[in-house]
Amino acid sequence: MRFYIFFLFLCINSLYPQEYSRSIDFLEVKRILHNKNYVDVQNFSNSVYKEDNPCMVYFERIETKHSNFEVQIIDKEYSLIENADLPCSIPKETQYEYNLSQLDKNNFVSIEIFPYTKKSGGVYFLKSFKIKIIPKNQSIIKTKVNFQNSSVLANGEWYKIGVQQDGFYEINKSFLESIGIDPELIDPRDIKIFGKPAGMLPEENYKYRVDDLEQLAIQFIGNQDSYFDDNEKVLFYG
Repeated sequence: MRFYIFFLFLCINSLYPQEYSRSIDFLEVKRILHNKNYVDVQNFSNSVYKEDNPCMVYFERIETKHSNFEVQIIDKEYSLIENADLPCSIPKETQYEYNLSQLDKNNFVSIEIFPYTKKSGGVYFLKSFKIKIIPKNQSIIKTKVNFQNSSVLANGEWYKIGVQQDGFYEINKSFLESIGIDPELIDPRDIKIFGKPAGMLPEENYKYRVDDLEQLAIQFIGNQDSYFDDNEKVLFYG
């Protein structure tokens, strides 16, 4: 009898939500290259740059035992930004997105949060919040998967770069020369990096999976001319 009670407890407990308290701290102002022009943006902890938005976003990867889940951002606290003059559009509600990634057979929740909101005539910054990961029962409705008509590899000139583990990497002039690429022929403003999440594909065919390469966020450190100088580099997280 004790065995069955203990087993039932484990099944129920495994579907309990996970909550993580987080805070975002302001850092120094950062100069980034956006649409071939340099702009100064507010930097903060766990920030990453996305090419479609000059303002930084909060990014975090949390290990989880679940492969089917929902993520909620709760208990949000904001601070008013005085004299806000941001080079991006500000939504009226907190925007975030999440997905499942895998590494070494472990599941991770990858979360991006845009920390700015506009309300009551002012711009507010998300200074603290909780990330709530809610497991879902595996018996879900199977949805139709739509695939890309063509790959991004169909156009442009491509080079394959491998990384051994998660982390920040840089591409500089000496690296390009080491793999046989002439930096004099490259406009650093045109460099884009694509990749795929690491790890195993989900066993269930109905689950979402990336069927093409996804563009990664990058940061170019250097001037805004069309030449790759010795002290310039491209940073990315892979």
